Amino acid sequence: MSNGMPRPIEPIRDHVVGDPEAKAAVVEYGDYGCADCRRLQEVLREVRDESGQPLTYVFRHLPLASSGEHELDCAIASEAAARQGMFWAMHNSLFRNVHLADVPQQIETAAKDAGLDLEKFELDRADPVIAEEVRQDIEQARAHGIERVPTLFIRGREYQGAWDVDSIQEAIRPPLAARVRTLSEEFARWAAAGGVILIVFSLIALIWRNSPWSESYEHLWHISAGFTLGTQSLSMSLHHWVNDLLMAIFFLVVGLELKRELLTGELADVKRAVLPVAAALGGMLAPAGIFLIFNLGTPNSAGWGVPMATDIAFTLGVLALLGSRVPTSLKVFAAALAIADDLGAILVLAVAYNHGFSWIAISAAAMVTGVLIVMNRVRVFALWPYLSFGALLWLAVYFSGLHATLAGVILAATIPTRREVRLLPMLAQGAIGIRQSIARLEAGSADEPHERERITQRARTVIGRLEPPAEHLEHLLQPWSSFGVLPVFALANAGIAISLASLQLADRLTLGIVLGLVLGKPLGIFLGTWLVHRVGIGEKPSDATWQQVLGVGCLCGIGFTMSIFIANEAFSDVQQLDQAKLAIMIASVLSAMTGFVWLRRSRPSNVVPTSSV
Repeated sequence: MSNGMPRPIEPIRDHVVGDPEAKAAVVEYGDYGCADCRRLQEVLREVRDESGQPLTYVFRHLPLASSGEHELDCAIASEAAARQGMFWAMHNSLFRNVHLADVPQQIETAAKDAGLDLEKFELDRADPVIAEEVRQDIEQARAHGIERVPTLFIRGREYQGAWDVDSIQEAIRPPLAARVRTLSEEFARWAAAGGVILIVFSLIALIWRNSPWSESYEHLWHISAGFTLGTQSLSMSLHHWVNDLLMAIFFLVVGLELKRELLTGELADVKRAVLPVAAALGGMLAPAGIFLIFNLGTPNSAGWGVPMATDIAFTLGVLALLGSRVPTSLKVFAAALAIADDLGAILVLAVAYNHGFSWIAISAAAMVTGVLIVMNRVRVFALWPYLSFGALLWLAVYFSGLHATLAGVILAATIPTRREVRLLPMLAQGAIGIRQSIARLEAGSADEPHERERITQRARTVIGRLEPPAEHLEHLLQPWSSFGVLPVFALANAGIAISLASLQLADRLTLGIVLGLVLGKPLGIFLGTWLVHRVGIGEKPSDATWQQVLGVGCLCGIGFTMSIFIANEAFSDVQQLDQAKLAIMIASVLSAMTGFVWLRRSRPSNVVPTSSV
């Protein structure tokens, strides 16, 4: 896939229909022997006919060897016709006449159909200059990653949308709603997008909480909401609904990511998993130890779990901003480390921050979990039964004394995956059905609406088999988690009243959290990684330096979402909680800046031997 056209439109060199200066430009790379190109021509012709505004259409040659032994002949013939000023007439005639059977005869037929001077046409066809120009165009296209036909560029970007008039016209002149959607999709694909959204909503919360309208902020999150089922009722503040219910969706996504990593990712192989797990363990123990050095025996000691956590969205977002300065293997290591860290945070929540147990509710949760496991074992692959029992599981866990968000992790563990299928047979199955439908439609022996329904059903069958239920749910929920749940969580939890009195930078609680995240995280991750590498049971990323591993450790000091989440469970006193949140924010900013600068200035891997520290 190319990010832009190999070269701008040149009216002298290119064959152009319409205004060469028009902003709306469609450039096609095609082959006269390609049946798909021929079908697309019909759509593009309709697009041009219906366009009420200036439009540029350019056709560039990319004859492929798969088209037949005469793959260059048709392109050369069209260029020979261009010397008589008849390129477009020959272009249209070739698409009508050439079907890869007796191509030389079909070219002659097309030339007659276009009304060419046949004697001059044959002389021009034999001119080696034309053949060389076509070959240069082909080489240039392939040098820029264009390997298939037809390939369309609209407004300078490769078009990946549907081949229908409305979709192409929308890409040529997108209405406001389409532009907003396109920008939103591009932003969502940006790896740093989740972190940017979190920053924006955190700033909104801080400004709102410290503005003249701060009472409205407090009032909003203390509004009570709930429901009644028979004799049982459940009522909580909006703040608690966000932290207990919405964050359960976040933990469901985390659980699905963890399951995928354990089954097919970096954590699937024990040898590969040792390194990120050891790094995560070191990155949890060292910060907790530093925190307790300052706070053991004080009322703050319950907060030892706060500096243990890593915010995966922020950490990977900053790594994305560094681009190629960070090797891919190091990004994979950081992602696996952050997921292992999330698992540790989940265990800390379950063990250390429960609120007393209700054995009846725990028994109910165990029963629901048993039903989910049985559904998994008997190969129930539909998602709705899991989500229905997942809601019951959340209620049971909520009343059990364990944190309600743990229900998301338990549910994720029970949602089924499937054995990885062989891709080629599945694609062949889909292709056979599509080819059959094309043949019936071209022969006029099929009803188009009925055939459309048949193709849609076949596509669903193949897609449904290629994407297991767990991955399907993860893909569905990931955008809602990143751009819905986490921003609302930040809005509900980052609103801290800041005053001179609250800026107690030398306070034990502040020092424990800040030093735990800023120093403890990189120290623990580095030592955990180095120790495993040293004893020979794990290998650090081969194309990364120890300096870069330390930089990733610095970035993992961005605790933010998970640290604030644990702080909510650790501290019931409002002043303590606000102070802890402020310390988390200070530490996260310092860690982000330190890690970014450190990795930006780090040397390439060939400077430092892999065996050195």
